[in-house]
Amino acid sequence: MRHFVVLLTLLLVSPALDPSLASAQVQTFRKEVRQIMGSAQSPDDARAAAVAKAKRDALEEAGTWLESLSEVKNLNLARDDVTALASGVTQTTILEEQPFVEGSALGLRVVAEVRVDNSGLKERVRLFLADRQRLEQAKAVNAREKELLARLADLERQMAAMKARGESTTALRAAVQENARGLTAQEWFDKGNALWDAGQGKYSEPSQALAYFSEALRLDPNNARAYGSRGFDYLNLRHHELAIEDYNQALRLDPNNAGAYNNRGAAYADLGQH
Repeated sequence: MRHFVVLLTLLLVSPALDPSLASAQVQTFRKEVRQIMGSAQSPDDARAAAVAKAKRDALEEAGTWLESLSEVKNLNLARDDVTALASGVTQTTILEEQPFVEGSALGLRVVAEVRVDNSGLKERVRLFLADRQRLEQAKAVNAREKELLARLADLERQMAAMKARGESTTALRAAVQENARGLTAQEWFDKGNALWDAGQGKYSEPSQALAYFSEALRLDPNNARAYGSRGFDYLNLRHHELAIEDYNQALRLDPNNAGAYNNRGAAYADLGQH
């Protein structure tokens, strides 16, 4: 039996967290995660955990840097708002995924990169914070990812304790797999959101975004935000009935989702059902 071992290493933060360096064209933040596969994990489970952790750590580092800039510092944002802002005005990429062997254990090394383009950054920050619906969605998405990673950390502690007692971790397999599906669904959701074109107010590649959101929902059918985003994509594609179905699902899961109410109303209006 083996338990999770995660080593987080800061590969590069360029420049350092110094507002005087904000004039640089692009800031790059990279994080590496080395995830050892536990006995209750499949390779896909390990990958989901490693990718989510690497992306989260790189994004939080970028958020700390953004918070140091005068145009962001003066807004006195809450920490959750800063993380949401970072996810909305940066680009996150998985640079490397490499398996490795450590003793008798198999593992996966993942490197995530977050890039902050300073060209027009102040305006992008202003537009993002002015779009309350988009900001609230980003906060909800970050909260969900934080919840899943906290659950993973708890599972890791349980497995470590069980291993120390000489017990099998097989009983935790279902919980580990469910958590991994949630993290993988989050990854597909992020891919769909990355196609959002703020200037046009729609997804730049609607068919591709649709495929990403549908995969997220296949893995996590209770993801209200994924229903809402896919519904908006359907709305832009003029598939009004499908959009309404998705908004109904989003509101069943999250009755306080104001954006889903608003966009469902738009879909009914387009159908002439005033």
